[in-house]
Amino acid sequence: MKNLPRIAMFFWKLAADVIPLKAKMNSVLNHVDPYCVMCNNFHLETSQHMFHSCNFIRAVWFGLGIQMPSYNNDFLNWIRSWFVSPLNEWKEIFSIICWHIWKYRNSVVFNKVKPNPVECIALIKKSIRDWETTYGRKDVQHHLRNSKFHSYTGGPEEWKDNVFYINASFEEFDGSYGIGLTYWLDNRLTDIRVFSGWTTGTTEPEATAMQKCMEWAVEKKIQNIKIRTDCENVVSFLNNRPSTCEWRTMRILKDVLSFLDDNNNVDIGYTSRDYTRAADQLDRWSRVKKISFVRNDFLHNVVKCKVLHGIINGENIMMYNP
Repeated sequence: MKNLPRIAMFFWKLAADVIPLKAKMNSVLNHVDPYCVMCNNFHLETSQHMFHSCNFIRAVWFGLGIQMPSYNNDFLNWIRSWFVSPLNEWKEIFSIICWHIWKYRNSVVFNKVKPNPVECIALIKKSIRDWETTYGRKDVQHHLRNSKFHSYTGGPEEWKDNVFYINASFEEFDGSYGIGLTYWLDNRLTDIRVFSGWTTGTTEPEATAMQKCMEWAVEKKIQNIKIRTDCENVVSFLNNRPSTCEWRTMRILKDVLSFLDDNNNVDIGYTSRDYTRAADQLDRWSRVKKISFVRNDFLHNVVKCKVLHGIINGENIMMYNP
């Protein structure tokens, strides 16, 4: 692993789970406050909490635009997963992030610094730039700016704040499609939008979903647009990677690329279907009911509110009729 010796040593200690965390020290000394100082929620400061579960730590990972590697309740296996594709190209970045989280935690404990994720994120980004210069990796800052990396193996780990999750479904029998767009703020579903129509291709609805989401984000006047989709073909095309998109889809995505050329504050990434379940319910509902939320009249708003609350409450939204 190419990294500074002090970070490599820290990583070895992290993998061996011998970092002197407060819960571990209290189990030996019996007089150490065992709780995390970063989130102040009376959580024990364990390895799992300090580097994965703490709300402060999640905010740091999210602020960097990098989804945390999937966690399966085994800290050592979590570290090991960094050395397996597709995460192995990011193991140095992950170790730098954890190193600075630990350093920042020590500043809070010993220097009484008030926890500020923005401050911590800035320190991490500077360190990554320095690492990039030293080891010649020119793609890292591109990834951090545009959030092109997302784990293909993870479950629902990302803190959903100021982000759109989108999905589309297509029925080959009659050519109908539905699009579901969801907007999340502070890890809560706060707004939805749906569209429906007919087409002949399976990827065109996914591309249309991306286009409609961009338009919605502009309509909402959101400064930093974050969009997540589970369609690899769409993300691959937008990242100039090989894809199997048909010509109709490419035509739509070229319009999306034109928008991206004029706007540097757009973050588009691939995510697993675990994240897009709400959008998936919406796209199936809109396809079956043949409805689009494009008007702002009273009737549409009533149905929209019912469907939104139905998803939040885990109800079967198919019982709602437009």
